[in-house]
Amino acid sequence: MKERRLPIMPTLAAVYRDWRRLLFPLRTILISALLIVLAIAAVAALGPHRLWDGELSGAALGLAEDPVRAFLLTPIVIAIHRFVVGGEVTPGYGLDVSEPAFWHFAGWLLALKVIAGLPYELLSLLQGRGFSL
Repeated sequence: MKERRLPIMPTLAAVYRDWRRLLFPLRTILISALLIVLAIAAVAALGPHRLWDGELSGAALGLAEDPVRAFLLTPIVIAIHRFVVGGEVTPGYGLDVSEPAFWHFAGWLLALKVIAGLPYELLSLLQGRGFSL
């Protein structure tokens, strides 16, 4: 069987082309995303450090932060998806939870966050139990 190479460079070029194409039309949406991420970081930074530094309370706050971030960033991901796939320009940030796609995208965002953070959590758990890598 002939081995096929993955089209990494053309895919990467398409991603950058789409980002360049959406920067101006969706600038309001992208600014909203930046403000949401900054606000979440500010709340975390301004919160009492004893809560974040505690093992149990820090883990609970981290677990609460992920769904909030996914919930607030979902309209932005939907707007970017609609622009890339259908060319639809969303004029502003709108949190419409009655839309069926909202919950699908929110679930995927949360799942991606959990999957991306899982290796780090497992490593810290192993190191806390005395294992060294």
